[in-house]
Amino acid sequence: FRKITMAGTTSDTLGSRTYVGLIVAQFTNSFNDQAAHIIGNFFACDMLIGYAKLQGVDEKLLVAVVTLCFIAPLLIFSPFAGILADKKSKRTIVVTMKCLEASFMLLGLVAMLLPKLSHFYPEATRTLGITSALLMILVVFLMGVQTAFLVPAKYGIMPEILSPMVLSRGNGILEGTSFVAQLAGTSFGGILYSMLKRPSDIETGFQDSNAWIALAVLLALALAGTVGALAMGPVPAAAPHRKMTFNWLTPLRESFSVLAKSRPLALAVVGIAFAAFMTLYSRQSLLYEGETRKQLDMARQAYAQKLNQENPTPGDTTTDLIEIGHEGVSESQKSELRVSMLIAMVGLGIGVGSLLAGHLSGSKLELGLVPIGGVALAGVTATLAGVLNTPWAMFVCLVLVGLCAGLYVVPLYTMLQHRAPKEQKGNIVAASNFVNVAGGVIAIATFYLVTFIGESIVGQLPEITEASATPERLAENVSLLESRLWIPKLLFTTASIMTCGMLLMICRLLPDFF
Repeated sequence: FRKITMAGTTSDTLGSRTYVGLIVAQFTNSFNDQAAHIIGNFFACDMLIGYAKLQGVDEKLLVAVVTLCFIAPLLIFSPFAGILADKKSKRTIVVTMKCLEASFMLLGLVAMLLPKLSHFYPEATRTLGITSALLMILVVFLMGVQTAFLVPAKYGIMPEILSPMVLSRGNGILEGTSFVAQLAGTSFGGILYSMLKRPSDIETGFQDSNAWIALAVLLALALAGTVGALAMGPVPAAAPHRKMTFNWLTPLRESFSVLAKSRPLALAVVGIAFAAFMTLYSRQSLLYEGETRKQLDMARQAYAQKLNQENPTPGDTTTDLIEIGHEGVSESQKSELRVSMLIAMVGLGIGVGSLLAGHLSGSKLELGLVPIGGVALAGVTATLAGVLNTPWAMFVCLVLVGLCAGLYVVPLYTMLQHRAPKEQKGNIVAASNFVNVAGGVIAIATFYLVTFIGESIVGQLPEITEASATPERLAENVSLLESRLWIPKLLFTTASIMTCGMLLMICRLLPDFF
């Protein structure tokens, strides 16, 4: 292993302990970010809605609040994080943030164990449940703060520890492992939480639940990532004399001034933001598709049960199909597991695509991969819209979506690091991160707009109570939900059109890409 010296010499091999330590640190961080986010979503919904039954709180509101708690810190703290990444050693920032991550995971573990205190204080069971959910939401917010400070350091340090001849390959591995960690963390968090949670846990307020094991695993990963960060060699600060400011607009103004003077640099930032936009938009689309199918399955079961009640078959022993599916797995759990697996397919593709982009780039910055990945992404998302009802084809398309995204985004990150001024790399990366979050907000707004239009065309679902649950009303509900399955197709078709628009802009601004 080649060490990075105090003089800041770069390594011409990807085997340096600083680079390996960085990969371990950022992988565990990206993984824990998303896993804590999805577990926080599920746990807050189960505890506040399913158990505490808070008035005026529904799943859509809680998902929006938890997501806002995760992305708001990226908007608020990214400008300051960029200055800090240039003023201080980026290695020091990585180590500090990893130590904080471990402490946040410990707080999350405490939150998940809190309901067990109801054995000693039964009169405070509901209070303990609500407090544990709020603590988990706080953990999601704190992880967002930690990520806001880590991202400029981890991307800005790359050209400081790797020579130009291995920077593209290094970025391929960094970006590939980062995206794989993000999507694997989402999948792992959803799958592990669903497997550990029992249907009875919601009724009992998680008093005897084993769901806390999920946070124990994340804590172990955070500690492993901290060890990786500590293994990194010393890296000097890029601009130690730079003044720290707490004016939120000052660092952004400086960064955008630099971007305005370099069209390729500005295009790299916009292109990366579009990748963040597409990642969140596709994730929301998959969640919507999964939720619609879950509602349809439950509606069909309710309809079949109602017919069975009105026309009983001798010897029939049908149980409550609305609550429990086959093998004792609830419909909610089956939906969570299915969507988690679909998201994992995208993560697998991004990992392969990012590594492939690094390999194809070799020892240079290969911008020709950007339009190749973009054109392929537009084609695959359009194909995906047509095969959503064919499971194997859907899985293949999701892997290809990830692969194309990896080919598209890795050269852009390399160009961003290569062209950014040495003393402002952290600041430029922070500005890029700020634009990414803005892209994520636009993605959520676009998703809600498209689904609102689609649901307005299909029609609103009827409100069915136990008293009004006639076979006719239930059949109407099933028919409307079947019609709603075309909305995910509309979502992915829209994604393909937006990708084509992005490619057209790149072609007009920088024809050399093509």
